[in-house]
Amino acid sequence: MASVRPESPSSKLLLRAEEAIERSRELCAATRRLIEQMREEIATTQSRDRQLERELRERQRVSASVWSTLKDRQDSSSSH
Repeated sequence: MASVRPESPSSKLLLRAEEAIERSRELCAATRRLIEQMREEIATTQSRDRQLERELRERQRVSASVWSTLKDRQDSSSSH
């Protein structure tokens, strides 16, 4: 059985393969971190969106109440 010398094409190919595998692992880890950050950002955005929706509904409720009060006052002042 022949031994593989460090400078042989086979050993260079193996070294390049190992380096490629390591880069691939690093890329996968970075991708996982990015996905997690995106999930957190989406959750934060959804939470803020729900808060804004609640505030909008409250403002619409207050606005309707104010318009109703103004209309009632106008109706009562015009009947006098």
